[in-house]
Amino acid sequence: MQQRRSQKPQKSKITFIDLVDCSDSEDEKPRHREQKQKKQKTENKLENLNEKERVKEKEAEQLEQKPLRRTKSIYGPQEEALLAVITSIPSQLETLRNESIKLYFFASSRDEAPGKGYKHETVPDEFADEFKDLAEIKDWRKKISDMYLCRFELNGLTWNSVEHYYQASKFVKKNPEFYRSFSVESETQLSKDAKMAKMAGAKNSSTRSSTITIDPDFLAKGRGKIELFRALYAKFTQNPELENILRLTRNATLIFVSPIDRSEIEMMILEHLRSIL
Repeated sequence: MQQRRSQKPQKSKITFIDLVDCSDSEDEKPRHREQKQKKQKTENKLENLNEKERVKEKEAEQLEQKPLRRTKSIYGPQEEALLAVITSIPSQLETLRNESIKLYFFASSRDEAPGKGYKHETVPDEFADEFKDLAEIKDWRKKISDMYLCRFELNGLTWNSVEHYYQASKFVKKNPEFYRSFSVESETQLSKDAKMAKMAGAKNSSTRSSTITIDPDFLAKGRGKIELFRALYAKFTQNPELENILRLTRNATLIFVSPIDRSEIEMMILEHLRSIL
């Protein structure tokens, strides 16, 4: 009778996973696999985040390659450089304006078609068609005025008009608190009324304390011209409707009429700004 051969125990099949998990017990393997799955999910999320970052970086690079508006380089430069730009404007008048076309404006201008406003206003017949679009805009003269209420941001604050910023900037160095009282953020009555702002910033104002005086460099060193240019730039570039109005004055000579003595002031800074928008 033949002896029955003893059967060798069948070896279990060793898989790649078993090799990886060879340090774990049978009970630990499911937990280890779960940890691996979580780790993989985390890595996938990180990969997605990295992809988003790469997209953002690419968009930023494309943005940097886009040509800047010509006015961008003029905004916020050193005072000496900007003053040099402003003082050179009179030498550019031949390219900035047509002397035969004159448009007058002030804060309370009547809403008339171009050429039909203030008594000296002229738009020759051969140029009349060029100003039809401007004529369609209600109160376009008032909107050009420094007194017109239209918010813009400048120097980290918000201003209701060019007049507010211009008058406030007279006090920015020696009286910063009074300077801020002209801004929207101050929520003062002064910040809401352009006429009040003009009175508060006047040389011999009766509406402010005698201890609050104008910064010496405002007029003596030409800083006033710089501040006016910055305010006008901010007003017209941050308000598309107003920028369009300024463009639609074409190459007309722009003249401000003083409400006090009716003196006429040629607004060369506005004409220069119009040419670079």
